[in-house]
Amino acid sequence: MSIINWAVEELEFDAYLNSQDSYYSFIIPVNGALKYYIDPVSYGKSKTKLFEFYYDPTETDAVNRVKANKFTIDLATWTKSDSASATAAEIQNRLDDMVDNLIVIGDIGDGRTYYKTKAGGTIKVTDADQGEGYMKIAGGYQVEQDTFVTVKTIYDQSVSGNGKSYILETAPLLSCKKSLYTMLKEKPEFKVFYDLMLGSDFFVTQMNRHSCVDRNCNLFNAFNYTVYVPTNESLQALLDDGTLPTWEEYELETDAEIKKAIKDSIESFLKYHIQDNSVYLDKAAVSGNFETSAMNYETGRFYKLTVEGDGLQGLFITDLRGNRRQVLQSDPTLFNLMVREYLFDTADKENATTIFASSYAAVHQIDGPLFFK
Repeated sequence: MSIINWAVEELEFDAYLNSQDSYYSFIIPVNGALKYYIDPVSYGKSKTKLFEFYYDPTETDAVNRVKANKFTIDLATWTKSDSASATAAEIQNRLDDMVDNLIVIGDIGDGRTYYKTKAGGTIKVTDADQGEGYMKIAGGYQVEQDTFVTVKTIYDQSVSGNGKSYILETAPLLSCKKSLYTMLKEKPEFKVFYDLMLGSDFFVTQMNRHSCVDRNCNLFNAFNYTVYVPTNESLQALLDDGTLPTWEEYELETDAEIKKAIKDSIESFLKYHIQDNSVYLDKAAVSGNFETSAMNYETGRFYKLTVEGDGLQGLFITDLRGNRRQVLQSDPTLFNLMVREYLFDTADKENATTIFASSYAAVHQIDGPLFFK
């Protein structure tokens, strides 16, 4: 575990983990597991890269003792080619991002399924009650691939320390590859919402000259969010009866003032379906008011949603009109979905070398649209 130990010390996570003010769950991939790190900076590139981290105890300068070889990887056959050495900046950047997503405030063995990491991302845990050799954990990418990592050993320091450590021997946790754009695009059940988003100004290929995997939602800003996607039928009904204007109407309109009003109406409607804070349907109860991306320009405040529920009764969202919507659970592929959106250090993603920033979101299908007025 020398690589993660090095990262904790050199990247200054030790003060955080040693704090006695909170209970921590720390997930630790052993050195051998870190030979299977799929580089998220390459997610949007023409060639996917694999990092094989290793520890060099002979290196006199402790700062340089963790090194990595980079390979082009064919994930279908796991064939490696084009070996090169990762730079110190790349190594520190990836390990900083990795460790940030290996720390959870709280006990990941308490019976829930979804846990927020220190970075604001989410991991999925199953079979925690079965203990060592049976408990499984997945990062967002592993959830996408349905490949969980088994916890080999659990070190319990709850009595004398401040939590537990969970040892992974076969692979590290890997964060999501899919953006909101990709998640919406690939689900036919999200098509009407996707088409509305596609017509807006919200999907971009760069933000302040920082590239991304494909398209990012510019309403996200290095935080975690929840996106509620009404059913195709409920949205189409709004478009058909004129409650919500269409992008076709916008394109055909010649009056500039009316055109702007149409755009503002559609985009404000969409913004009200995106709230701050990732919320998952899980055993733990949720109850609170959450700001959305829709602004009340008269008050200068963001419109809110009320969210409440748990794994038994379901997850309910109440809008400012008093409509009470529900996360639909009939299809498990349409709720509790994870996305992550990256910003890289260059305007051209093919030349990117480091993660500059990122945002996370949960996505759920709900049974009807939300309104703030």
